[in-house]
Amino acid sequence: MQEESDGTQRLLDLIPVFYAILNSDITFIIDEIDQSLHPSLLYTLVKKIMDNDATKGQLVFTTHEANLLDLNIFRQDEIWFAEKNKSGATQLYSLSDYKPRYDLNIRKGYLKGRFGAIPFLGDLKKQNREKDDA
Repeated sequence: MQEESDGTQRLLDLIPVFYAILNSDITFIIDEIDQSLHPSLLYTLVKKIMDNDATKGQLVFTTHEANLLDLNIFRQDEIWFAEKNKSGATQLYSLSDYKPRYDLNIRKGYLKGRFGAIPFLGDLKKQNREKDDA
């Protein structure tokens, strides 16, 4: 196993989780499910679970993978965003709060900042100059 890539090891770790969700009334919570997995593989695995009417369990996960923002996989109320406010507290809100049209490209809108939850990067050029001046 040590000779396998991080992605292969991660996939092997998740196989029992996906099997259990498909076959048992159980809920799994996974932080950063996209860690070390190819976006296409993750998309296919999540879509398989969501498309299977016989799925008995539930999967709750966090991700930075924008390709999963797809209304062909999830309902609007199943997509939630997390954003830090000015005081540093994290706020959660649902995509359904925005009431987007069914045909809207959610991924594209998210990446353009339409739904918030975009990291604050500040002025990176200014930060680099200050570092150079020291």
